[in-house]
Amino acid sequence: MGNESTKSDGRTVENTSNNPSSSSTSTTQKIQKVIKSVGEKPSTAIIQKALEQAKKSKTLNLKGTGMKIMSPLIDELSEELRTIDLTSNKLKLLSPSIGNFVMLRQLHLSENRLIELPDELGCLRKLEVLNVSGNYLEKNIFLVLNWEEGRRDGGIGKFKIPSFGLPESLAGCSSLSNISISNNRLKKFPIVLTCLIKLELLDLSVNTITGLPNEVS
Repeated sequence: MGNESTKSDGRTVENTSNNPSSSSTSTTQKIQKVIKSVGEKPSTAIIQKALEQAKKSKTLNLKGTGMKIMSPLIDELSEELRTIDLTSNKLKLLSPSIGNFVMLRQLHLSENRLIELPDELGCLRKLEVLNVSGNYLEKNIFLVLNWEEGRRDGGIGKFKIPSFGLPESLAGCSSLSNISISNNRLKKFPIVLTCLIKLELLDLSVNTITGLPNEVS
């Protein structure tokens, strides 16, 4: 048979060099290795140790652990933590579950790779300090489906809306008094910041903001 060969001792073995299923298996294994490698930084043991300490101190410290995704293990203390420090990791997105940490007072996310913040951040009514300096927050343009336009031209219409790296829901963080968004890629002043009536300290340095809106000037 085309996919079999005979060894010198008479045994027949399968030839997988031209076998599509073998190639597929190899690809799957590579993907699994990537997923595994993401989960290994930090290890479950490191997270569990930090959680044990946080149960007493109400502060979760996972700085510089190489974290690429926010571990779901952290959700165990969503109603207890007062401070979360994930500084100097590799986070690109923050889990929407952050909105469940209703007792949170401080959230430190500086020196990561964040490109946006989730809408659920606005659920943190008691949050006082937010540090997202040294990330990639910027004005992004998203294509949105416009069904009315699509019906007229026989296709699916699209239009563009801007997102300024900070969700409009941030206005819900009514206790915020200290925000650092320095060293990002903001080009426009985030209007949502004007809704924070308790804001005392705002750092927008090392961005490329060209002007201030009427609400500020």
